Amino acid sequence: MPTPSLGIGVAAAPTPTLAFSKGELADIQAEEGYTDQAFQRLLALHFFTPKAYQKLGVARLQALAKQGDAHAMVTLGEKYFEAALLHKNSGDEQPNAASLQQSRAMLQEALVAGNIRSAGLLAQTYLEAGDEEQGLAWLIYSQTLGDPASQDELKNMASEEEQAELQLAGLNRALHIEEQIKRARRTLGLAPLATDQ
Repeated sequence: MPTPSLGIGVAAAPTPTLAFSKGELADIQAEEGYTDQAFQRLLALHFFTPKAYQKLGVARLQALAKQGDAHAMVTLGEKYFEAALLHKNSGDEQPNAASLQQSRAMLQEALVAGNIRSAGLLAQTYLEAGDEEQGLAWLIYSQTLGDPASQDELKNMASEEEQAELQLAGLNRALHIEEQIKRARRTLGLAPLATDQ
């Protein structure tokens, strides 16, 4: 029986190929100050990526992503996003559109595969491109998944009064995003994410 695709030919199997190095997880938990319960929840949702992935080239990451490795998907999404920003930082007003599109596609694949961190990263791709409404929607969705970085970013975006207005504006878009992710995961026979219940 063929393995279901996440949309761009990636098989659904978020099991990491590379392991965390000795002490890496303890360092992450201590550095970020997560409680044991919060840390275990984020770990189960593939929020943290072993540093070993950052050392891999794009071709190896693509091969791992095609095998369903959610950590490879996120790392690829980040690398494509960095490439898009290099274009922007070289004098253009906007990030490179092709790299940005690749980044978003791979980060969405990672999210469908169960990596909640990718939702917050998707928000960044939209915010950097000046699409505040879409960026905000992804931040809201990421926050509902329990991404602590997105929660902090939403708090820092505006005053409490402005936050309420921003959240209301992005809520409908976030609900649409949530429905898309639910459908994709159901199609693949994957268990729901924390808010998909």
